[in-house]
Amino acid sequence: RVTIIVAAVGLVFGSLLLGADPILASFVAIPEFDVGTLISHAILIGFFAWITAGWARGALIDDLSTPRLPNDIGVTLGKVELTATLGALIVLFSTFVVAQLGWFFGGEHFLQARTGLTAAEYARQGFFQMVAIVMLVVPLLVATRAMLHPGRALARLHTALALPVIGLLGAIVASAVTRMQLYVHYYGLTTDRLYPLVFMGWLSIVLIWLGFTVLRGHGRLFVAGAAVSGLAVLAALNIAAPDAIVARVNIDRAAHLPADTVPTLDLVHLTRLSGEAASLATGAVLAPPVGNLGTALRKFDDAQRCRASRRLLNRWGRQSRTAAERENDAAWRTWNAGESAALDVVGRQGGALTRVRHESCFASANPEQSESDH
Repeated sequence: RVTIIVAAVGLVFGSLLLGADPILASFVAIPEFDVGTLISHAILIGFFAWITAGWARGALIDDLSTPRLPNDIGVTLGKVELTATLGALIVLFSTFVVAQLGWFFGGEHFLQARTGLTAAEYARQGFFQMVAIVMLVVPLLVATRAMLHPGRALARLHTALALPVIGLLGAIVASAVTRMQLYVHYYGLTTDRLYPLVFMGWLSIVLIWLGFTVLRGHGRLFVAGAAVSGLAVLAALNIAAPDAIVARVNIDRAAHLPADTVPTLDLVHLTRLSGEAASLATGAVLAPPVGNLGTALRKFDDAQRCRASRRLLNRWGRQSRTAAERENDAAWRTWNAGESAALDVVGRQGGALTRVRHESCFASANPEQSESDH
């Protein structure tokens, strides 16, 4: 049992950790292991095994009138199995944290020497594997607590081993957040990058709550607290308007980048966001273009402004489909605050956006003529 436990923990979490960090992968190698394929196969096998077992029970047992549920989950862990399970996690997570110290102290020079990656390339890897690790550890800690043999000694041992696991997970969460911040610095923020950050923050809350409840023998409070905290995070996320956060962060990032960086700001991406970000997108499109940094950069800026202004007018302008739908009877049933704000701001700035669209589209289509006029 100990061998199976250690092998399973090593393969699942070891594969995720190696996929999360190229530095660790440069020191250690294990056989290729696709966790997603394993989980999908396990779910499929479990589903059909459940159906087959139910059918076999009904076919082979004569008296099904008095079914009896077991008093426990049927699997128990002793001192050796518990130590092997959580001890393996501690060793794996400690190895990951130690591998991060090389990047922390050695910087990009150490990273390139060890993996051949730049800081920007390194930032693109590993975040979602680290999210998966935290997601898997939480149910593992809860399950191992539920499987313990009765007795205070084993409960104290579980707490003593689980606390280092939670502490090391905190370091992994910090590494994941730092990785995502570095990624945003180089490539900008999107909702696809914001939501995992928020999810990781909620998992951190769940980990702390697990320490205060499950590890102190109050397991019933854990599920309720985790659910309430999840709903609170969702409510806060809806109030904060994620698309507006994305637009604000990207505009601020572009303002602090070197002037010759290409691209400084993805204007077209801003116009794809929801209505909450329309005012920020409109302001960015109407802002003065990049200065005398070369014909290629001005052409790029004009092309972006052309597409962005056209998209804003098509989505939220006075002649847009959304504006027409707002004039229909009973349109109040589908009223949305973000869309209403977008229609208002683009409607007021429609003339300026139309002028920018004509000028930028002409300049991007005729760069030589535009340059001579300039």
